[in-house]
Amino acid sequence: METNHSSFNIKRISNILTGIGTLIVALTFVFLVFNGKKKEKERELLEQKNLELQRILADNTYKKDSCEIMAIIDSLILYTNTKQIDNYVSMFADTVERYFLVENVNKQFITKDVTKYWKRWQNFKYKYNKDQTIIPRADSIGNYKTIIYGVHCLDSLNTQNILSEIRFNKQKRIFYMRDFIDEKTD
Repeated sequence: METNHSSFNIKRISNILTGIGTLIVALTFVFLVFNGKKKEKERELLEQKNLELQRILADNTYKKDSCEIMAIIDSLILYTNTKQIDNYVSMFADTVERYFLVENVNKQFITKDVTKYWKRWQNFKYKYNKDQTIIPRADSIGNYKTIIYGVHCLDSLNTQNILSEIRFNKQKRIFYMRDFIDEKTD
């Protein structure tokens, strides 16, 4: 009889151990699922914070870059209006994709062209409103494309409303400049 009783105890202990093992496996599974969801939420939160920091950094970079570009445009206009050829030409990249109607020019070409133009229009002035200057965000390689609404005052009698498109490379040098006559009347 003792064998039956001992076999009964072994089966009972075996069932209890199986139940405990199953409970441990179930609790481990619940813990892993809960912990995984918790880590997933933490990961999502970190991603959100990272995106927010990237946006803030991009906004700050854009603000800094757009202020620098406005300062460059101010200098360009000053050099244009005071006919400071060397300073004007220094604003350009070594090779310019487009300089008004001409493509792929160097600084020597710009120097000759602007000298000739300023001799023809000795009283030439460029006026613009900073509030009407558009500076979108940089493209994927860091170039800025700006649109400036201005007026060419060729002399005291001749003026033209102008849309100027100026593109700056990463080094904030002009590599593209073109004017469009704006026929609109105010």
